Amino acid sequence: MGCLDFPLGETPPSPFLPTVTPHLIESPSFFPTVTASRPPPAVSGGTLLVTRGGLAIAADPDLDLLFIIDLQTFVRRAVVLEAGDEPGRLAEDAAGRVHVALRSGGALVTIDPATATILTRRSVCPAPRGVAYEAQRDLLHVACAGGELVSLPAAGGAPVRTVQLDRDLRDVIVQGDRLFVSRFRSAELLSLSATGAVTVRHRPLALSSSLLRNGDRFAPAVAWRTVLAPDGTIVMLHQRGVQTVVATTQAISGPAPEPPPPPILGGGGRDSDYGGAAPGVGVGETVPCTSAIVHAALSTFTITAPNVSIPPGASDPGSAIPGAVLAVDVAFRGDGGKLAVASAGNSRLTSFPSVVELDAVGTGGCAAARNVGFAPAQVVAVAYDLGGRLVVQTRSPAMLWQPADDAHGENALLLSSAATEDTGHTIFHSNSGLGIACASCHPEGGDDGRVWAFDFGARRTQALRGGILATAPFHWNGDQKDIPALVHEVFVGRMGGPALDPRQVATLSGWLDKIPALPNGAAADAPAALRGRALFESPEVACASCHSGARFTNNQTLDVGTGGAFQVPSLLGVAARAPYLHDGCAATLHDRFGACGGSQHGGTAQLSSSQIDDLVAYLETL
Repeated sequence: MGCLDFPLGETPPSPFLPTVTPHLIESPSFFPTVTASRPPPAVSGGTLLVTRGGLAIAADPDLDLLFIIDLQTFVRRAVVLEAGDEPGRLAEDAAGRVHVALRSGGALVTIDPATATILTRRSVCPAPRGVAYEAQRDLLHVACAGGELVSLPAAGGAPVRTVQLDRDLRDVIVQGDRLFVSRFRSAELLSLSATGAVTVRHRPLALSSSLLRNGDRFAPAVAWRTVLAPDGTIVMLHQRGVQTVVATTQAISGPAPEPPPPPILGGGGRDSDYGGAAPGVGVGETVPCTSAIVHAALSTFTITAPNVSIPPGASDPGSAIPGAVLAVDVAFRGDGGKLAVASAGNSRLTSFPSVVELDAVGTGGCAAARNVGFAPAQVVAVAYDLGGRLVVQTRSPAMLWQPADDAHGENALLLSSAATEDTGHTIFHSNSGLGIACASCHPEGGDDGRVWAFDFGARRTQALRGGILATAPFHWNGDQKDIPALVHEVFVGRMGGPALDPRQVATLSGWLDKIPALPNGAAADAPAALRGRALFESPEVACASCHSGARFTNNQTLDVGTGGAFQVPSLLGVAARAPYLHDGCAATLHDRFGACGGSQHGGTAQLSSSQIDDLVAYLETL
C-alpha cells in the first residue's frame, strides 16, 4: 500500500456524440470485444465524496485505488490499497479524515487526504457496505451485508459496539443522535433505538401511474443509495418492479444463431413486454417516461418523531426517474436546490441520459428530470463541489467528468489509463435499448429479491453469484441448457437487446462465472450449526441427496412436491437470498420447513422445532 502522484497532464477531449434520433430505438454496441485480465467487480455506486475542504475522493473498486483530486487545480494523487479490497462508500469525520468501506477487504481504511496516506486499517466484518460519521459521539458506523452494524471511534481503535441486524444492510444515515440503516434488496429503512435495536421498518410506497405501463402497479425493491438530504429528510434511490403479469411469448424460438456483428441501431427495436421505447432525449431536455418492467425511483422519508415515518403526501409514492436505467447513485447540491442521479446502464447509448438532474424529488408519476449530458464512460457516482457544480465519476476509463452548465464548459479529467474494460461486465450492466439491463434484476450479480408474475407462473429471481456455469441448465425449470441459450432467450428475445456473437457470449459467460459469493461470518451458534450439519447429511433427512457437491446441488430438475419439476438450486449463500423456492413461497428459511416445504422435499416433517433451528443455523453458514 502507498501513494502515487500523477502530473496534471492532458485532459481527454470531450466526446463527440451522434445526433439523437428520437424515433429510432437505439441498440448498444459491444465492439471491440475485450476480456479483462482481472474481472472488474459489479457496479455498486456511491464511490465519490467531496470533502469540506473541496477535495474529491473517488474510490475505484476496479483498480483498488483511492484518487484524491483538488477540484481547483486538478492535481490528483492516488492511495494504493490491497489487491481485491474493492473500495466502496466513503465518509468524512470532524477532523477531516476520510474513511472508506472495503467491500471485499472486510475492513475500514482511514486516510489523510492532505498527505494521501493511510492512517489505519481496521477489520470490521466480512462484507462492509455503508459507512457514516456521527459527530455527537465521534463515531463511525459501518453496515455490513451479513447484518452486522459496527461502531468504531473515528480517531482509531477497536469497535465499541457490534449489533446484529437483518442481513443485506446497505447505507447508514445519521440524523442528529439517531441512526437509520437501509437494506439493499428489500429497500427497507430500519429505524434504530439507542441500543441498536430495530424499532420501525419503513418502506417506499408502491406506485400506479397512467404514465407508466398504462397504470400498472409497481412495487419497491433494491435500494441502491440512501442519503440524508440538506433539509433533514432521508431520500432513497431504489428500483420498482411491475406486479402485473409480464409476457415472455415474444422470445425467439429455435436454436441460438451465430450472427454477424449487429448494427448500431435496430437490435432493441423488437416488440417486447420487458421494456418501453427509448426516450430519445438531447442534452438539456426533459426526459420522457418509459415503460420498462423496472424503473428507478426516489422516495423521501420525513422522520417527524421517534419511530414515525411519513412519506410526503402520506399516500403519494416517490416519483419515477425517467431514463435512469440502472440508477446507482444520487447526490444533493449543498443548498438542496438540485439533485443528480447517475445511470450506470446508459454508457453504450446516446438516447438515454448518463446523468439526470432534478429540482426536487417529487411525488408520484414521473419526475421532471433533465438530461445534463452524455458522459464519456460508464457513470458510477455523482457529487456536487463546494460551488454547486456537478462532479461525475466514471469507470473504464477512470475519470472525473463535469458536464457543461450555465457558467462552465465541459471538463473531463483522466484519473488512470489502466485497462479495466471487460465486454462481459459491459453487457451485464448495459441498457438493452428498451430501458432495462441484466443488472436491473440481478443487482451486483445477485438477485433483486422479487417474485415476478410471468405468463407461465410466478418465479423468484435467481442469484448468479459463486460460479454460475457449474449449475447449468438454467432457469427454475432447467429449460436453458447453457449461457448462449440463455442470452438468446432473455437478453435478445425478451429484453430486445442486440444479437451477440460467440466471442461476446463467451466473455459474458466468463465474467458471470467469476462473480464471487458473499462471504459469511462465523456462525452465531456454532454448536447448533454442527448439529444442523449432521441433520443435513443424515440419510433420514436426506438434504444432501440432492444438495450435494461443492455447490450443494446435483443440477437436476426434480419434482419434490412444491408445484412441479424445478432445478435443484445451489445452497451457497442461501441465507442472503430470501424469499425461497421457485415462487417465493417461503419468506424465511424457517418457512421453507413449514407449509411451503413440499411433501417430498427432504425428510424434515418429523423434525422438532429445535432441530429445524439447528438445520437453519447450518444453512446460514453455507
